[in-house]
Amino acid sequence: MTTPDHIQRLHGLYCSLTGFTLRLDMLRESTWFEWLRRGFTADDLQTMIRHLRREIRDGRRNPGALKFSNLIGQPDSFEEDLAAVRAILRSTAKLKNSESVLSRVVRVGNTERRLPDQPPTDAARSSAEVLASPAFKDFIALKKNL
Repeated sequence: MTTPDHIQRLHGLYCSLTGFTLRLDMLRESTWFEWLRRGFTADDLQTMIRHLRREIRDGRRNPGALKFSNLIGQPDSFEEDLAAVRAILRSTAKLKNSESVLSRVVRVGNTERRLPDQPPTDAARSSAEVLASPAFKDFIALKKNL
């Protein structure tokens, strides 16, 4: 249920996230009411403003995108932009997850081997230690028999 207190808190959140100081008059209150009626939430507002601030900082968006009339006053545009931002966030999350998996996979010949999540704790051995190891001697013997 939308209450005047809810709208006032949401307007305060908008002002704090954008850095704007705007009165909450009857026109803006009715705009917020319509925005909330469409099902948007404070989390949606935070997501959009953070995204827009990043886009503005990187020079891809105009600072006017944060104006109340542009962001809240056009709920259809807000819905479309929010859907696009959510899609970007989903693809970014998938990419980050893929990168973390790929960083732990090594291709050996035609097979892939998953590396352990923790690096091995064994200290590096010198070449003399490797050459003197029983495993290396077994390897040389196998090689000679082939």
